[in-house]
Amino acid sequence: MLKTTSTRLSAGLCNRFASAAATQTAQATQTGTTGVFKFGGTSVGSADALRNVGTILSDSRDAGNRPVGVLSAMYSVTNRLIRAKDAAAVGDLAALRSEREGIWGVHERTINQLLSGAHRVETLEKVDALLREHLDATTAEVMEAGEASIYHADVIASLGERMSVTCLAAHLQEQGYLSAAVQADDVIITDGVSGNSMPLLDHTADRVSRIVRPVLDAGGIPVVTGFFGAGLDGKLTTLGRGGSDLTAATLGYCLDADEVSLFKVEHTEDDNGFMSGWEPGFVGVVHDADTSQTVDSLNYSDARELAHFGKSVLHPATVAPAVEKNIPVFVKNTYEPSAKGTVIKDMPAPSTTSIVNALTKISVAKYATTHGVDNLPLVGGDLEDNTLIALVGDDLCRHGDDLARACETVLEAHGIASAVPERVNGSADSFAVVVPAEAAKQAVRLLHDEFVSRPVTDVLENMSVLEAQKEMSKFTAKMGRRPA
Repeated sequence: MLKTTSTRLSAGLCNRFASAAATQTAQATQTGTTGVFKFGGTSVGSADALRNVGTILSDSRDAGNRPVGVLSAMYSVTNRLIRAKDAAAVGDLAALRSEREGIWGVHERTINQLLSGAHRVETLEKVDALLREHLDATTAEVMEAGEASIYHADVIASLGERMSVTCLAAHLQEQGYLSAAVQADDVIITDGVSGNSMPLLDHTADRVSRIVRPVLDAGGIPVVTGFFGAGLDGKLTTLGRGGSDLTAATLGYCLDADEVSLFKVEHTEDDNGFMSGWEPGFVGVVHDADTSQTVDSLNYSDARELAHFGKSVLHPATVAPAVEKNIPVFVKNTYEPSAKGTVIKDMPAPSTTSIVNALTKISVAKYATTHGVDNLPLVGGDLEDNTLIALVGDDLCRHGDDLARACETVLEAHGIASAVPERVNGSADSFAVVVPAEAAKQAVRLLHDEFVSRPVTDVLENMSVLEAQKEMSKFTAKMGRRPA
């Protein structure tokens, strides 16, 4: 088995940070807030992107705060690493070399554009060493074995994050900031399950206090690799779905952070599949009815329900450590970092707030396939011809009968047929209605305008009005049919 010995935050460097921290006054080390900022692959996908991410972190530090960066691999690099692993497994040396050249090329170009002088030379050498250790040595083992084990896959997949934090830490240092690239297999201690591990919080907290906290206490900016860690035996493991989000939430838990922020951004690609730039786009979690409108706040239950119905929010399990300590999680846009975005936190909703906090839609066919459901009502045609709209709010089903009648009335007034299924996911915090797929966009807009961000009292009062109007229409129609 390959033993990884990558460039580490050495004991000597840890001691240097600890020594520097000891010289800080109590006032300097205790002011400001502690925030963990996670940046996905598009947020770090080019030299300009890394430069902007560095500014977000350094601005926070300049304001007297204690920022921690968590980075994914540069955009498209993880996919190329996986293809390189697959090529090695079948002995396709040409394909392996092509992928390696592409990976080295994007990092070489990024470093040359981002850094200068000794920082540039040193970072090129570090990235080259990482490629040799984690890609070349591991794919050689894979080619010899004729297959890639899960461990081989984990080692190769972790490389992208190692290279991105190396680049960003060097940039921060060049800008005059104390910074360190921290490898997560030194810090995030997991249950040891290859390919889908979970952090062991108590063990990780001890490592964080010894490796990450001294950097913060010294006034520095730690930049930590997302997506992986190591078991108690030291064996590298990657985390499961949303691994870098989970890294950020785990660090937030261990540092008793004031916030965890997850940065995302829209992007464009060049002809080779690498990121060429950022574009304006969604800021935080947006409303399906109008994607220019950001959902200001959600509680953890709302986020879980929206994710269940297919909305790209975040996977609730990935922020579980933050939930445990009630640390607010922000979803932000790297292109507009000053925008508030969406905050997800524990917010027991008082009776005067909105009855419906958000809604989303998913095709009945996709929902049925994803969750193994085969009893949803249809309003005509096949599964593909129907859309399920999910309304999300605290204990929403206590209004189930009233909501069903109100939804039917609102939609029927615009000629849209609908059907209300039984509670589709066993949750009291969501309510679903099925409409024809061709009318789904209009139906979402109508239901959003009727229910979202309106006080409960207004909604309930309007429900009564709608019901009365519907009954009056029925009575009028009945009277009109009486014989003279």
